[in-house]
Amino acid sequence: MSKKQLSHSGLLTPGEALALSFVSPRFAYSNLKDKFRGELNASFPRFFVLHLTDRCNFSCPMCSMAESRRAHLNAGFSDLPIDLVQKLALEARRYGAILNLFGGEPLLYKQLDDVFDVILRNNLISYVTTNGLLVMKRAASLTRGRVNILQVSLDGWDEESQLPRGNVPGSFNIIADGIHHILSHKGHSPSPIVRVATTITRNNYHHLDSIQMLIHEWGVREWILNNYQFVTSHILDEHASFESTTGIGELIVGDRIGDHNYFDSGQVSELKNVLLRVRSNGRSLGMRICYNWDIDLDAYYSPAMPSRDSKCLLPFNRVDILADGSITLCMGGYTIGNLHDGDIHQAWYGDRRKHFLEALRSYGIFPMCFRCCGITDTLSF
Repeated sequence: MSKKQLSHSGLLTPGEALALSFVSPRFAYSNLKDKFRGELNASFPRFFVLHLTDRCNFSCPMCSMAESRRAHLNAGFSDLPIDLVQKLALEARRYGAILNLFGGEPLLYKQLDDVFDVILRNNLISYVTTNGLLVMKRAASLTRGRVNILQVSLDGWDEESQLPRGNVPGSFNIIADGIHHILSHKGHSPSPIVRVATTITRNNYHHLDSIQMLIHEWGVREWILNNYQFVTSHILDEHASFESTTGIGELIVGDRIGDHNYFDSGQVSELKNVLLRVRSNGRSLGMRICYNWDIDLDAYYSPAMPSRDSKCLLPFNRVDILADGSITLCMGGYTIGNLHDGDIHQAWYGDRRKHFLEALRSYGIFPMCFRCCGITDTLSF
């Protein structure tokens, strides 16, 4: 984990971390306990990603969850039942946790206000990850002190450059208006913490500083930069073999790009220069940027497999709850239980998770870990 990160909620200032400790004292206590016990010995997940719905109003070409969402929709699953959200919250309140409301697009979830109420009643921390298209429409819900962290995805600096993100005409201005509205109505309130997340792509890598200056002008001071997630044909073959041997690998995250580099050497060189400007700008502008500045970009954007020295903390502190109630590790990559007929504690200490951890000890990095965000901060080659 990056030294600039506190917990797994992304980049927080000490003041923000302190404010969230008042929202969920048990979460703060559990985090401190984990630091003494070791981060690989958490007694309960500290971070839950709730895939509230498989529906989405964007069509992002690089969406890592699109295939899984289509399968769930075809099987008749659409939204996570509110009673399962309540069941999870009642169990999680004993330990404290962050609940990241995800999707699909979480702002499409019809009972979103009920979810906020459940989180508030159980003294949990709410984190909304959204494409931003419905932020204005949902503004009343997002600005009543019930959302602690609001993360909006933005990959462009104007309408033309943002369009490939979700293929929705006019989305740039809609997202910008939503962010402006939230920031203006938030005032001096600590909630929500507003941050923008940008994925580095072939479309925007040479203009990252343009996005940075724009969102700073809007009033955003927290920016998350993500390297593009992709997998090669070779890795897909390795993944299929690994899954047949271990039973692990229901989902592999990343855009299928064949067996070539995502960026060529010239593009990587230009990206490095842009990132130098971004880092310098961040210091002068007082922006907090969550990014692994030490990553080997030449190797990252090549077909190179990560070193076994790369470590992942996600199986030790996070579970994803899918719309069908599945309790999963690795963003849906391996199912360890289901909320319909069990609880988190049973899944966390169950045989399937034990099997996963044994495989992790034996193999180290799996093929499905190739460019997963779980190893971003430890990735080496």
